[in-house]
Amino acid sequence: MTKLTDYSNRHKHHVRMMKNIMLSYHELHKHTKVCKTTRRKIRVRERRSVEEMYNIICPFIWKRAYRMNYSSFWKLYSKIKYHLYQLCNYDDDNYVRYVHNGRIHPSVRLAVALRYFAGGSPYDLLVHYGISLCQVYDSVWYVVSAINMVPDMSIEYPTDVEDQRCIAKGFNEKSTAGIDNCAGAIDGILVWMTMPTVEECRASNCDALKFFVVGNTNMV
Repeated sequence: MTKLTDYSNRHKHHVRMMKNIMLSYHELHKHTKVCKTTRRKIRVRERRSVEEMYNIICPFIWKRAYRMNYSSFWKLYSKIKYHLYQLCNYDDDNYVRYVHNGRIHPSVRLAVALRYFAGGSPYDLLVHYGISLCQVYDSVWYVVSAINMVPDMSIEYPTDVEDQRCIAKGFNEKSTAGIDNCAGAIDGILVWMTMPTVEECRASNCDALKFFVVGNTNMV
C-alpha cells in the first residue's frame, strides 16, 4: 500500500511539473512568432506612438524628459520630417515587408533620440516604444543626419561683424540683466571648494601647494 501511495504521489508531482513547464513554454513563446520567409523566431513587440506616451505622462514630466514642451517637439519634427522619411525608408513598401512588428514612425525616431540625448537609457526606450535595441541607436543617427540635412539648422559662428551684432541683439532681448555685447555663451559648472589649511593637509597627507579646483566648461 505504501509503495502504491508513493508511486501515486510521484506521478502527481510529475504531472504538475509538466503542466508548469508547458505553461512556462507558452508564456515564453506567446511573445515570439515565426517568420514566414526565413522560418526564424522573431520577438513580438507592440509599437507605441508619441501621442500614447504623452498621454501617459503629464506635460511637466514630458518637458523634463525631452527637454522641450509638446508643441516644440512637433515644431522640430515638422522641420526634419521630410528627411526622416527618406532616411528611415518609411514609405518604401519593399522595405516594410521585412519589418515584422510594423513600421517605426519618424516621430517616434525623434522622441527616442531626444530622450537618449537627455540621458535616457536605451533599454528603457526599447520597452516604452516597443522597438529593438539596435533601432534605438539607429533612431539617434537618423535624427542627427536629418538635422544636418536641414539648411536652416546649420549652426556656424559668423565671421561678419554685423551678423555677430544680430546675435548679440538676440541675447540682449533674452537677457534680464541687459547684457548687450554677448555673441556667444559658455555652459559649465564650477564646484566651489575651500582650500584646506596646512594642518588639514598634513593630517590627510596632502600637499596644499598642489591643491587645485577644476571647472568643466563647454562652448555653446
